[in-house]
Amino acid sequence: MTGPRSSRGELAEVVSMSRISLIAAMSLALSLSSCDADRSAEVGFSISMSDTGDIVLTDEHIATYVWEEHRILLTPKGVERWESFIPYDKSQEPPIPKLGGLTQKEFVVTLDGVEMYRGHFWSMTSSQLGPGVLLYDTLGVPRGEVRMGFSRLDETQEEDPRGRPEIQAHFRKQGKLRERP
Repeated sequence: MTGPRSSRGELAEVVSMSRISLIAAMSLALSLSSCDADRSAEVGFSISMSDTGDIVLTDEHIATYVWEEHRILLTPKGVERWESFIPYDKSQEPPIPKLGGLTQKEFVVTLDGVEMYRGHFWSMTSSQLGPGVLLYDTLGVPRGEVRMGFSRLDETQEEDPRGRPEIQAHFRKQGKLRERP
C-alpha cells in the first residue's frame, strides 16, 4: 500500500502545484495587463509610427504646443528622442542631419489611445509636396522644434484634422498650450 499511496500523494502534490502555478500565472497576466492600461492612459498625446507602433513623441517630450502654427517645442528629453530617429552625417563637424530616417513614413497621432489623425513625415528640402498632414524633419527646422503642415493638392473640402478641439483642450489642461505665436 505504501507504493500506490505515495504515487497518489505525489500526484495530488503535482496537481496542487499546477493549480498554484496557474493561479500565479493568471495573477501575473492580470497585473501586466493593468500595467499596460495604466501606461497607455499616461501617454495622453502621442505621435507614433503607423507601421511599427513605435512611439516617436509623447507629452513628456513636449514643452509647448503653439496652436495657431501647430508647432511643437520639445523638452531636452524630447530633442534627444526626436533626434534619435534622424540619421546624421558624422563626417562633418558638427554632424549634420541627412535625409532618411522618418522621411515619407506614415505616423498616427493619438490622444488617450484614440486615433485623432494620420499623416506623413516629410523633409522641408523635398521638391514634392504630399497631401494631408505633414510633420517636417529637422532639415530647415530650428533644433528643438517639430512643425506640422497641412496641404490639399486638389479642390476637396477636407478639413485640417490638426485642429481637433480635444487636442487643444488636452494641452491647455497641461499648461502647455500657447494660443498665439
